[in-house]
Amino acid sequence: MKKTILASLFVLLSLAHTGAIGQERHEAPLFKDGDYWQYRVVEYGDYIKTERELNGLYELVYASGRFRALKVEESRKTELKSDTGLLLGLLTQTEKLQYLQFPLHKGRSWTTDYTFRPRRRDADRLVKTVTSVTDFGDITNGAGAFQAFKIERDARFRDVDHWRFVYYWSPQTRSVVSYSMEVLKGAAAGSKRQIELVKFGSVP
Repeated sequence: MKKTILASLFVLLSLAHTGAIGQERHEAPLFKDGDYWQYRVVEYGDYIKTERELNGLYELVYASGRFRALKVEESRKTELKSDTGLLLGLLTQTEKLQYLQFPLHKGRSWTTDYTFRPRRRDADRLVKTVTSVTDFGDITNGAGAFQAFKIERDARFRDVDHWRFVYYWSPQTRSVVSYSMEVLKGAAAGSKRQIELVKFGSVP
C-alpha cells in the first residue's frame, strides 16, 4: 500500500513538472550559433517620432554566446551599438527590463523597478512594473501560428506616466512573437508601439 501511494505521488509530480495536468511550464530556452529572428517595429504617435524611433525591420542573431541586433535596410544590415535592450528583451531575460522571467507558467507574476530616459526628456525616471502571465493558447501572426504565453505588464512612473504592455512568448520560436505597448497617461498618451516576429530560423 505504501509503495502504491509513493508511486502515485511520483507520477503526479512528474506530470506536474511536464505540464501534463494542464499547466504549461517552460524553462529558459537554449540557443545555438546561427539562430536568428526578424522583427518589424511600428511606432505610432507624434510624441515618440524622434531620432530614437525604432520603426523598421530588425534582425537578432545568436553567435559566440551572445545576441547581436542589426537594423535591416534593403540589402544592408547595420549592427546596433546602443538602445538594444527592448529588442533583446524579446528573446532573453535581460537584467534591466525583465520582460521575461523563467520558468514561465500561467499565474506567475513579478515586479521590476528600472530607470530609463523618456524621449524628449533630459532626466531619468524610476519606473515600477508588475508583469503577469495570464494565459497560454494559440496566436497567429505573419510568421505563422503558435502556442504562446500571454503576458501583461503594467508600468508607471509615480502618478505621471502609465504604460500598458501585452505580448506573447512562444516555446516554438523561443521568443516573443507579438508585442504591443500603449501609453495610457503622460505627455506621450495615445502613443503606441507594435512589434511582430516576421521570420525566424537557424543558419548552419
